[in-house]
Amino acid sequence: MDADGGLWYEWFPAENKWIKEKHSWPQAEAMMAFTVLWQQTGNDEWLQRAMQSWAFIKQYISDHKSGEWYWGVDEHYNVMDKDKGGFWKCPYHNSRSILETMYKLSNRVELP
Repeated sequence: MDADGGLWYEWFPAENKWIKEKHSWPQAEAMMAFTVLWQQTGNDEWLQRAMQSWAFIKQYISDHKSGEWYWGVDEHYNVMDKDKGGFWKCPYHNSRSILETMYKLSNRVELP
């Protein structure tokens, strides 16, 4: 997780190299995972990380003009020129993570 609340896309340990992109789906999954960890542990650090993820998503990933989420941003926060919807990018991750996170925060109960 970067200091800005975003999650770098991928790490290659053998090469000691990051893919310096922040794709939408890891941001969605991170936000939800941090919320689940907070719910299960009660540790507010996880809630803080979930909130940081959401702040990053709102600022850099969400298309406030046309709707939906961008594919992602590069290391300079330039929007990646890729599909907003298609074979590899669909609203599954963002819709599910938003709905699950809202549910977990509002009810504070574990789901089966």
